[in-house]
Amino acid sequence: MSEEEYTGNPDHQKPGMTSWTELFSPDHEASKSFYSQLFGWEIQEMQMPDMTYTMFQCGNVPVAGLAEPAMIGVENATWMNYITVEKLEDSIEKAKSLGGSVVVEPSPLPQGRFAIIRDTHNAAIGLYEYGGDSEDC
Repeated sequence: MSEEEYTGNPDHQKPGMTSWTELFSPDHEASKSFYSQLFGWEIQEMQMPDMTYTMFQCGNVPVAGLAEPAMIGVENATWMNYITVEKLEDSIEKAKSLGGSVVVEPSPLPQGRFAIIRDTHNAAIGLYEYGGDSEDC
């Protein structure tokens, strides 16, 4: 699957654009049922090293993911956007200099790397760098 097909958005790789949306839910079965019925989304399960990742799809186009809330240190379900950045470490350092904090350190994925930060009001947001050091995936 190409990176463009991965999100269905040809502009997703531009810095500052939303590149991905993910639901963190403690009850995957209930979430899968709710969103597949609400939007007609199809479900695709992918085995990851420590978990099963659920991809919501509209037809053949992935539109959102479903992951464990413990990953970002929350107990309740929440939606998160990932914003494309040019250099992950530079964006993390800038966020820290503005009073933000890192929740999930840079981690590799097949298409690039991501991190999750919190702003000064404790709101979490994901950062995504396409390409980069993804050899470990």
